[in-house]
Amino acid sequence: QIESAGLRGQLWGSSCGGILGPSPAAFGFNLAASRADRISSPKASGSEVYTVTGQSLCKVRVCCRAVFSQEMDQALQALQALYSSPDPATKKEADDWLTKFQQTPAAWQVVDSLLSSGDAPMQFRFFAAQTMRTKVQFDFYELPAESYGSLRDSLLGHIDRGNTLRNYGTESSAGFDQAVALRRKWRQSNPADVELQQHTLAATAALATVAPDRRRLCQRTQGSRQHYPGQLRHFQQRSPAQGDENAPGGAPWEMTVRIGESLYCIDFLASADQVFGENNNLKLMTDSFKREHCKERLQSATSQVVQFLLNLQCPSIQAKRKVLECFLSWIKFTNLQANDIAQNPFLPECFKYVVEGGDLSETATDIIIEVLRMCSLDLSFFQPVIQVILQHITGLRSKFDALLGGGAQAALDADQDGLLQICRIYVETGECLVPLIMAQSNDAQVVGILQVILRCTDLPSQEISSIPLEFWHRLAHEVCRHPETDAKIDQFQGVYVELLSIMLRRCTLSMNEDPFQADDEVTAYRQRFLGLAEAYGPWLIRFKNNHNKQDSLEILTPNTAMEHVLKSLQEGQSHGVAVQEAHFFALASVGARAEVRDGSVLWQLIQSLPPLISQPIQENSPEGAMLHFTKKTAIELLGHLWQWVKTRPDFLRSALEMISQLLLQSVPPGSPAAVLERVKQVQQAPRFKGFGSADYSLSVSDKSMFFDQAASIAFKDICFGGKHHLQDMQELAKVDVGVRSVGDCRKMHHKLMPIRMHLFIVDGIGAVVANLQQDDAFRNGLEQLVTPLVDGLSSERQNPNVLSEILDRLTTIIRQISVREGTTKAADVGRLISSTFWPLIRQTLAQHPSDGKVVEKSCRLLKHSMRCVPDLFKPNVPDVANTLVTAFQQYQHSSYLYSAEILANSYANDPEVVPVLTQLFHQLSSIGLQCLMSAGDRLQEITELVEDFYGMFERYLRYAPMIVLEAPTLPPTLQLWNVVIFVQQKDAVEAIIAFIEAVLGLVAEVSKANRRAGDERKAHYGQMLRPHVMQVAPGFVEALFRLIAGVPTRYVQECLPSILDGVRNAFPQEFPTWLENAFKQLPPNVASKAEQQKFGEQLVRGDDSQVYEAIQDPSLACHSCSA
Repeated sequence: QIESAGLRGQLWGSSCGGILGPSPAAFGFNLAASRADRISSPKASGSEVYTVTGQSLCKVRVCCRAVFSQEMDQALQALQALYSSPDPATKKEADDWLTKFQQTPAAWQVVDSLLSSGDAPMQFRFFAAQTMRTKVQFDFYELPAESYGSLRDSLLGHIDRGNTLRNYGTESSAGFDQAVALRRKWRQSNPADVELQQHTLAATAALATVAPDRRRLCQRTQGSRQHYPGQLRHFQQRSPAQGDENAPGGAPWEMTVRIGESLYCIDFLASADQVFGENNNLKLMTDSFKREHCKERLQSATSQVVQFLLNLQCPSIQAKRKVLECFLSWIKFTNLQANDIAQNPFLPECFKYVVEGGDLSETATDIIIEVLRMCSLDLSFFQPVIQVILQHITGLRSKFDALLGGGAQAALDADQDGLLQICRIYVETGECLVPLIMAQSNDAQVVGILQVILRCTDLPSQEISSIPLEFWHRLAHEVCRHPETDAKIDQFQGVYVELLSIMLRRCTLSMNEDPFQADDEVTAYRQRFLGLAEAYGPWLIRFKNNHNKQDSLEILTPNTAMEHVLKSLQEGQSHGVAVQEAHFFALASVGARAEVRDGSVLWQLIQSLPPLISQPIQENSPEGAMLHFTKKTAIELLGHLWQWVKTRPDFLRSALEMISQLLLQSVPPGSPAAVLERVKQVQQAPRFKGFGSADYSLSVSDKSMFFDQAASIAFKDICFGGKHHLQDMQELAKVDVGVRSVGDCRKMHHKLMPIRMHLFIVDGIGAVVANLQQDDAFRNGLEQLVTPLVDGLSSERQNPNVLSEILDRLTTIIRQISVREGTTKAADVGRLISSTFWPLIRQTLAQHPSDGKVVEKSCRLLKHSMRCVPDLFKPNVPDVANTLVTAFQQYQHSSYLYSAEILANSYANDPEVVPVLTQLFHQLSSIGLQCLMSAGDRLQEITELVEDFYGMFERYLRYAPMIVLEAPTLPPTLQLWNVVIFVQQKDAVEAIIAFIEAVLGLVAEVSKANRRAGDERKAHYGQMLRPHVMQVAPGFVEALFRLIAGVPTRYVQECLPSILDGVRNAFPQEFPTWLENAFKQLPPNVASKAEQQKFGEQLVRGDDSQVYEAIQDPSLACHSCSA
């Protein structure tokens, strides 16, 4: 294949293939050849120059004599140099020349001649086929209209050339089968020829789409139809009605029929959904109108396509599968009539193939499922189809029962694929017939469908048992949504009780494997099943309004579900610790949603958890691993049940004390260095994930770290849940172990306790302190919590990593505190921030100015400190501004700009602070602007600075617009639009576009004000902006079109219509002229003059959808050009 960047091509459809054959006539038209500099020949003898893989080019020259010209001679020499010259410089020169040559009008005739030459080397024909495909897609409008027919004949001739298999039709009982077999053998032995043919077929298919008058293009002479193969004879026998271009024999069917001569009709038809379906193939470059028009015309001939597929005689599996795949593609591509589907022989055949198994069963399953999805759109309309499906589904039930007769595992070992296919069909049937299940819940067939789906859900196969989960969610939602189904609640209650039992079985882990090393798939599998239990909360409770009273009509309430799980736990005690763990896992979700009741059996379990959790386990075996894992799940359960725990204050305090002790004692003092090192490694491992190799065994200390992770989260959850029940310092002192653990963790978190665990603990205690009602208790609690961390900032001054973590914890604390202005609490917090936090932040920034992480954490603490008590922080604002400017001059960390944004957000309306903000903005924007301008084309390397620079401009324009409007940095910042718009990083481009749209929105207010429809204040700002933006806008619009030509990210493409709409609204008179110049930035083959005119009209006068389409079509074309 051609690997050079300039000549690389892409395929239109992966299923397209081809067979070479005899040469057709040349196009029959002549184009003026464009002049190009002759490529320098390599310094070698003539025989060496004109030799490619041992083949002489003399025959090629003779064959191409009819079109021999300077361009042909240059093209042959360049191709020869590209593929045969040993000199890299010569190859590069040839590649550059050929890339330019592909864009010239002369290339049409040259590449057609090369394709017609049977003696041309394969590399030359690759180049010709790729060029032809590209020319059809991008340069079609270079051709005069009278040349379209000749082009079509030539392309189809290239496809048909040498097709010795085309005589196999439906007349022979094994004709098509033999043709397919021979074709497969040929394709396997001639892969290069196949790909060559694919390129040519792609050009032909593209021609059928891009041609402006496809009916005239596809007209064929009557005499040529006598050569059609028998497999397409039904097309011959029917002539199109006068003026009916959609009838068989009309456009585009003439081309489809001709393609069928080389046995590519099936491939061509099967690709319809790929090219024109919901996921449009972007490699087929054409605008939305032509694509949609061609799609409609193809869909109008659906009945002929289906009949064509039915007429094919395909006794072999391979041939039949190809036909079924084509039928599946057309089911997705178009909407078939209900009676046509119900009477189609393919449908019962598909059920037969699934029952029989084998190579056709998977495609047959896909067809049945696609038909069911179609039926779900309108059950009444597709009632005949549903009746056929229900009639044949019984055969699948018989096979299903027979397989499971010997047990679930034996069935999976015998035919897992068959069970998977049956499960897919039954689940899709259930989802399609949910309304029928609701209406006829006692019907035997409905009950049978539910039973099969239940048994599929309980199969010990992750893949199969996961398939029905979405169905159970949907059915539960439907049952609870309709009041008329209230009388049938009891009928579905039994189903969902059984589903609970299935959930517990499927969540039970194997005792033969270490659960700590379970991979992500096992974890996700259990979570998906747990979702069934979570559904009981929001979906499985029904309420109806009756005279302003609510009556609970329940399928299975969370409390009912919880009682079933508890009963199952009691009955399953003898089944081992793995079963117990699965019940704990389920109760963590079910119990958390249940209503707290004093008499519930759950209290017995809650009270038994602390002794179980505290139980030491030393055994390092699979059984011991499961015990460790069960302890971890038990403490997670305790954390999830905080709603229950908080109602009993004594138990609340004892639970917190127990967890605190466990966290401090998890690694015994004086442990060997090897143990401590292993603990450190575990601390750095991902949460609750395995460690890679299957034979890696975790030690007891390893497992304890997973336990500690769960314990720290449980501590936080219980603190958050019980924060209102610890309302004075005396009660807080009762969990003194927990408070002291915060200080202890600060001292040793970098040695023993993972940083994340410490953060959870601080978060939990902070929530308790923030909600203390008494002023003294709040002050003392805050002091106890903060003091160890503040001391750490001083003692760990030379350790930036520890400083970052301490700053993070202080931020965690302060962001939870909410105080009312003027209260004692507010004064206490204000003093803490002004006298402690801000001086430490300033000191930290001065000591570590180059450390981006320390700066980011410091600015984050500064932000939340300002937001917590803005009025009391106000005296610090001048000092903060000076610190930010000084620090930003040394190191351009974007966090400083973001801090300036927060200042504007907090104090923009304070006239005493506005002068400080003005000076701050001018200085920071000047420094930042110099950085951006000096970066040049390296903006992609400093995207965070770009993001916060334009974020600061947008925020100040919103809250303090006059500061921006009077800033000397405004004009050059606007001029940078032409450059920064090419930045592709999402966060950065979001900030850039937000500022651009804000500016354009203000300018647009000027014209609104002239119509007395706008905001006068905004119009005033827009009037000040307008002269500056007027200077930038013409070049900016051109830059947007250069951006389109460069194929930006999908996000940027979606934003471009809004930006252009903003320019149009801001400058309605000037916009059309700017557009005219902007279109020149697009490659000439992206859109013809007529198309540019159409797009321009849409952009100038169209609504939102038309503007979007006018940008989308050129974007797709540029995407295809660059592929």
